[in-house]
Amino acid sequence: MRASYLTRTADWLLLFAIIAAVHASALFLVSPAHGVEPGEAAEISLGGKLYDNHWLVSGKQPPEDPNPLYPPEVKTTPANTWRCVSCHG
Repeated sequence: MRASYLTRTADWLLLFAIIAAVHASALFLVSPAHGVEPGEAAEISLGGKLYDNHWLVSGKQPPEDPNPLYPPEVKTTPANTWRCVSCHG
């Protein structure tokens, strides 16, 4: 009697594992991340990329002239004087 109980328990555990695996894969297939507009996390990420180097994100050419408000004693390329991160860290 004890052996049949263990067998039934093992069968139920196996069945539970199979159901859990199918359920997890189904959740992945119907997750709302597919085909949905980017949310707040994507906007924050884009903001960070723009802050670091806006012309790489926009696909434009970097500025050729230095930013007139950039401190002249700091030596860098003219394009880097327009990057937010170069002044604000």
